[in-house]
Amino acid sequence: MRKLIYLFLTLIIIACSDDEGNPCLYNLTTSVVTNITDVTANLNGTIGLASEACESSNNIQQGFVYATTIQPTISNFKVNVNGTDINYTLENLEPNTTYYVRTFLTNSLGQFYGNEVSFLTEVTEVPPCLYSPTLTTFVGNITGTTVGFGGSIGIVSENCEDPTNTEQGFVFSLETQPTISDNKILVTGVNISAYIENLEYGTTYYVRSFLNNDFGEFYGNEVSFTTEIVPAYVGEFRDGGVVFYVDSSGLHGLVCALTDQGTGIQWYNGENIFIGEGGSCGFEFTNLIIAVQGEGSYAASIARDYNGGGYTDWYLPCGQALVQMYYNRDVVNPALIANGGTVYSTSDWYWSSIENTISTAAQVDLSNGNYTGNTPKSEGNVVRAVRAF
Repeated sequence: MRKLIYLFLTLIIIACSDDEGNPCLYNLTTSVVTNITDVTANLNGTIGLASEACESSNNIQQGFVYATTIQPTISNFKVNVNGTDINYTLENLEPNTTYYVRTFLTNSLGQFYGNEVSFLTEVTEVPPCLYSPTLTTFVGNITGTTVGFGGSIGIVSENCEDPTNTEQGFVFSLETQPTISDNKILVTGVNISAYIENLEYGTTYYVRSFLNNDFGEFYGNEVSFTTEIVPAYVGEFRDGGVVFYVDSSGLHGLVCALTDQGTGIQWYNGENIFIGEGGSCGFEFTNLIIAVQGEGSYAASIARDYNGGGYTDWYLPCGQALVQMYYNRDVVNPALIANGGTVYSTSDWYWSSIENTISTAAQVDLSNGNYTGNTPKSEGNVVRAVRAF
């Protein structure tokens, strides 16, 4: 709504006299300001002579003066306008601000001002920001361990600044409604896609496209998919290593690392300490060995530190697992080479996680399958980690 402050126009007649004493009269009138917006306004007024007894004067300037304080003068904002009926359009004013304006005339006789008129500029109406992303999600090419994600991210943005800190792509999880706190794949563009590997067999996942920036988090429709159940087989490269054992279900088993993790490695951490679990072995027992013996570079710690394939649950194998690796060596060794690994050593023994006494542990010779349980923990053997799937 436009707001005007109206003042009664006052006819200001300013007098001086000529050499014969006849008065010289000036008539300065400031009229109502019109066409007021948030940043512009039209000034109107008249400047004329009210008598004939005025001699010509020098250095004449006339027009309007204005300011945000009362009684503006030529020391404030000034616009020169010639003529009797004068007007001028002010621009670049401040919104929602009161201004004061007067007509003026200045010459060698002095400074003369008309009546003062005030006006209030309008409030600038800022259109609202409309930011509306539209996201879609779909999946395809599902196998036992891989899947293809696809989708689109379109944005309708009106009267909005460009957002910063933008990231987009896909999020996926084993739980419904995945967010950016779950697995996140960054992909740029409008039509987006990604290829995901190392998934678990026979597992249901949930995926959504996402967009995250200063305006918030936005997600597309959720799609669920289940990876195929593919029976494992000895010699298969999967889950970070090569399969050397498969259970009766065909879905679970053991893989060995592609390479040895070290040679000449002692079983203990420099001191004979009895772990005391009565022939236990495997993942949990490897963790127990490390908990008892502490930090160091010995068989169990080296096996646990391995992270082949991005997995962090590798461990020092049981004796039985090492024997199984020997039985299937003719299939496993070629698979190791085919996938960038190395075959078993034929000249060294491999440590198992089985402890027999306070000072001895079990080892296996992978060149012939020989097993011995009374090897001093101080001896140096080979370490090759395994993990379960």
